[in-house]
Amino acid sequence: MNTVNSIKKDAECPVCGKKFAKADSCMIHLRIHTGERPFKCSICGDTFALNSRLVRHSLSHSNKKQFQCEICPIGFNRPDALKRHVQAVHYKLRRHCCQLCGCRFAAISSAHSSQ
Repeated sequence: MNTVNSIKKDAECPVCGKKFAKADSCMIHLRIHTGERPFKCSICGDTFALNSRLVRHSLSHSNKKQFQCEICPIGFNRPDALKRHVQAVHYKLRRHCCQLCGCRFAAISSAHSSQ
């Protein structure tokens, strides 16, 4: 049986000694130490160590807000931004949790389980 822990790790970071199963992963990791950020946004000039981070960042320049909050009219370019918004703005407003169904309410008196 091949588990994650039993995979042979041949590549080792020359700076910190962290081991990797693939040399490519080690090269990407090495950017942490070198500060290399080869992926540049053509709109604002921000740079990134990973292409996937550049792709995610590029969504911030879009006017299309495809991730809409279901509680208020605010829209977001990225799903993680919507999640962060809901947790920071709406979730804290609904501190009280129904013991029966798990629904959250702003006030205990609003909870249907308290009736």
